[in-house]
Amino acid sequence: MGHASLVGASMPSHHHAIAIAVLGTLSAAALAQVAPTEVFRGVPAEQWIERVRAATADEPLRQAGVALYGLTSESATVAEKCLPLLAHESALVRRSATWFLGHPVVVPALVEALGDPDVEVRENATRTLGRLGRDAAPATPRLLRRVAAVDGEFDWQLAVDALLAIGDAHPDALPAVLALVRDDRESMEVRTGLGNLGAPAVPLLMPLLQQPGRARAAAAILLDLAADQKVDVDAVARAVGDADDRLQLRIAKLRAERDPRAIPAYVRSFARHGDKFEHRMGIDLRVGAAATEPLLALLRDSDDEVLVWTCDVAGAAHERLPKVVPALASLLTHEQPRVRAAAAEALQTRAVDAPALCLQPLIVATRTEAPDAEPDWVARRACTALGKLAAAFPGAVEPLRSLCAGEAEVGAFAALALASALPEHAERESWLRRAMASTNPWIGQEVRALSFADTAPVASTALADATKVLAAPATPDDTRERLAALRLLDRIDAHAKPAAALVRAHFDHADLEVRSAARWTVRDLAPHCPELFAPVFALARAGSDDTIAIASLGRFGDVAKPALPFLRSLLSHDSQDVQRSASVALGDLGRIADDALCALLADDDPGSDAVGAAHFAAEALLQRGTAAFPVLQRAAGDERPTLRGWAIDVLGRIEPLRERAAPLLRTALQDRHWFVRGRAVQFLDLLGKDAPALELFGADPDGYVRAAARHLAERRRHELRPR
Repeated sequence: MGHASLVGASMPSHHHAIAIAVLGTLSAAALAQVAPTEVFRGVPAEQWIERVRAATADEPLRQAGVALYGLTSESATVAEKCLPLLAHESALVRRSATWFLGHPVVVPALVEALGDPDVEVRENATRTLGRLGRDAAPATPRLLRRVAAVDGEFDWQLAVDALLAIGDAHPDALPAVLALVRDDRESMEVRTGLGNLGAPAVPLLMPLLQQPGRARAAAAILLDLAADQKVDVDAVARAVGDADDRLQLRIAKLRAERDPRAIPAYVRSFARHGDKFEHRMGIDLRVGAAATEPLLALLRDSDDEVLVWTCDVAGAAHERLPKVVPALASLLTHEQPRVRAAAAEALQTRAVDAPALCLQPLIVATRTEAPDAEPDWVARRACTALGKLAAAFPGAVEPLRSLCAGEAEVGAFAALALASALPEHAERESWLRRAMASTNPWIGQEVRALSFADTAPVASTALADATKVLAAPATPDDTRERLAALRLLDRIDAHAKPAAALVRAHFDHADLEVRSAARWTVRDLAPHCPELFAPVFALARAGSDDTIAIASLGRFGDVAKPALPFLRSLLSHDSQDVQRSASVALGDLGRIADDALCALLADDDPGSDAVGAAHFAAEALLQRGTAAFPVLQRAAGDERPTLRGWAIDVLGRIEPLRERAAPLLRTALQDRHWFVRGRAVQFLDLLGKDAPALELFGADPDGYVRAAARHLAERRRHELRPR
């Protein structure tokens, strides 16, 4: 059973789900003072410890580790009872123990584990010391010896992280990490770790700017921090000097973000050096209306590179820039096609800021092209800009309509722009037909990306074109054409029904990509072609890894009832891809799958955290959204606790149902079973000001519920943390 909502994003190998017991200590003082009972999921701590001691495989260790992770973080008594596990003869047991033992009382034993012959034991012990933070200060001397090796191995990286977590709780911890900051040895672990310290790292790093051989490394970390923290950028610039173009570029960008008057310096610096470092990502500078005057100055520059990147910045601005529009429009007649194209692209977003000032220049740009320019490069962008303008400015429609009437390629661009901008317009069908008549592959691709399934004449043309390709005898060189035809049918939905037999014939095509495309097309055809159910069901049963065929079964509706037992069985498959596909199918089937899904949830083992059939059954119900409320409401009142708990879990995750689910949630918080209470606690905040105090659940008799309370407390603290 996967308790995904209580589990962290990623965990090492067989300890993946241990985070259910919640990272860190209790975040509310009242919770921290709770005297816990030594029970987790209804099982006493001693039994969990015995399961670890006797384990010979990963799965029992993982289950017990989930429990002991939470119990040992709360209770020194439980943690001390676990200490003998650190000396167990099995490395498997020692690995588990060093991971879940998270109480300050075990720090000396974890320090000893740093010398274990097993590398994973050493890594887990180091990681746990880092998790204990300041409480791990006694481990500092041993961690210092590990960090001094500077070998970059994984446990070295973890030791650096642990020292950063210990911080000023030991006088030697942070100085040891700072000593690793050197120009000739860039360590991303050190850089990231110091960056994660935030504001406290700034005063530690500033003195390093005056130290030869360390200034540039310190400057790089300070610039990482500068966006969120107070950093003296001038001091960083003086330390860097002119020796490092990359850092100078970052400094110029930071200044531009802080002061619009510095924008010209950054754009010119980027035009000179950006292609060395950041060209693929673009200039990445977001500006507002305060940047108007600096941008106008840059748009008069004589350097083509400066003009191109200034257009990029202007186009990405998050506020209106009406005064910049005439300057951009004037560049549409620039002698360099690259500058004209950049100006046209910027006007795709800026034209609406001052429509009357750019309408005529854009029309001219669609008709004029230098002989040496790349075909349709500027025209494409100018037509797109006009189309976006037409959506808000009716005066742009007639010029584009006139362009559509022409035979030139620009007419297809204009038609595409109009069809994209005005989806409800009466002439949209004729515009789509005009665009589809183009031989330009980019236009054809964009037309197919538009949703024209409800446009019968266009869909008929698409059907005829696709049928011609699919009905022709196969040749070794026609794979691309067949893929394009199948994808075109995929776009026209029910209109593709006459081609169903041709699509089915491609299930066994020699090319894997064509076979997959045929299956995806059938997935969309399924509601309209019940006759395809039998062959798709046969495909799904023939190879249980045919995830597209499996997922498609749910799209057939009531016709697919015979597939219910098969789909239910796949929720226990070894492959999560197969499980997920079956979940999608069951979710699509709707009410007819209710009984099967509820049976899986009811049969789940609440003492296990494995991601299994119940997890994917819950996902199928979640996929149904508000339509699942009746079955979930019944399930929340069922006599079987696992079904009640899962019903609450799904109800809490369907946002539109939260108000209707509130009474059920209140009842679940008082349920007699720990699993139901634990699933309900995670949604406590949905009850608003009427919610019971979180501290009540921090004192729950079962550690599973207390873990959920700690997780919620941590989440609240994170949401309140200043950004």
